[in-house]
Amino acid sequence: MKSTRQDILASLKKLKGEVAREYSVKTIGVFGSVARNEQTGTSDIDLLVEFSKPVGFVTFMRLE
Repeated sequence: MKSTRQDILASLKKLKGEVAREYSVKTIGVFGSVARNEQTGTSDIDLLVEFSKPVGFVTFMRLE
């Protein structure tokens, strides 16, 4: 079952506070098919993440 754009954005909004504290995330944005509301059941979710301070490679990879 494919998630709607609203479902995806609502999930990101719920997680933003926790992710911001843990990983120094300033903003999270969506681009690609989800941003255009053209996602399918097999689409991935493309995220743009802006950090409030520099993070190392290990911290960056933990975001996965």
